[in-house]
Amino acid sequence: MKFRLFICDSNTSSQLAIRNAQSLVSSLDGSDNSLEIIDVLVNPEAAEQARILATPTLIKEEPTPVRMLVGDLSDMARVRAVLHLPSKVKEESSR
Repeated sequence: MKFRLFICDSNTSSQLAIRNAQSLVSSLDGSDNSLEIIDVLVNPEAAEQARILATPTLIKEEPTPVRMLVGDLSDMARVRAVLHLPSKVKEESSR
């Protein structure tokens, strides 16, 4: 899966979104998951091209359909639902 996280500077909300996005991506199955972090102050062209109106914004680009979520990504159940990702389930052996 391919994700892009748009942030603005290193404010508290951006830092929280970075940590939550990194945690989300590392929790996904597979080794082909990526997270690109883009500061809109450093790269405003990328933000304009992606039509970013607010930060932080996480975009799941691949696989399609593209999904977008604004906020610090604190509610991981909501993040997974909006991005159409599987719920995190602890692996337990059935006995």
